[in-house]
Amino acid sequence: MRKKRQKQMPLMHTTVDHPHAQELEYISAILESHPIIDELALQDLTADVMFANCGAQGMSAEQVVRAAVIKQMNQFSYDQLAFHLADSRCYRKFCKIGIADKTFGSSTLCDNIKALSAETWEQINRILIDYAKDEKIEKGRLIGHFTQLCFKALLPAILLHH
Repeated sequence: MRKKRQKQMPLMHTTVDHPHAQELEYISAILESHPIIDELALQDLTADVMFANCGAQGMSAEQVVRAAVIKQMNQFSYDQLAFHLADSRCYRKFCKIGIADKTFGSSTLCDNIKALSAETWEQINRILIDYAKDEKIEKGRLIGHFTQLCFKALLPAILLHH
C-alpha cells in the first residue's frame, strides 16, 4: 500500500556540515511546509490502483518527489540516482530513507518519477513560484533556494523526460 508520507521517521543519519547538505535541509523545509506537493504526487502514483489498502508499500509520494529533486539538481541518470541514494548519507536523509532501509533500484525510481504527470509538475511549479513571491526570492538570484532550482532546472527537465 503506497503512502503519502511515513508516519514514523526511520532511524536517520546526522546532518553533514557542508553547503550542499545545508541546501538539501533548506529544500526539505520548503517541501515539508507544502504538504500539498506530496498529495499531488500521491494522486498520480495511485491513479490506476484499484485497491489502495493492499499491495507492496513501495516509495512514498514524498520520496518520489524528493528523488526527482535530487535527480534534476545533479542531472543524474536513473542509474546514477540509484547509486547516490544508496551511497550518500545526505541524499538518504533528504529522501527519508533510514539507515536500515533498503534503497530503490533505477527502474523503480524511473517508474515512480515518470508516473508524475506534466500537470502535477506544473502545479508544483505554481506552488513554488507563489512561495518565491511570498518570500521575495528573486528569479535570477544565484542562491541555493529550491525555487531557483525549479525555475532553472527542475520543471523543464522533468517535463522533457515524458
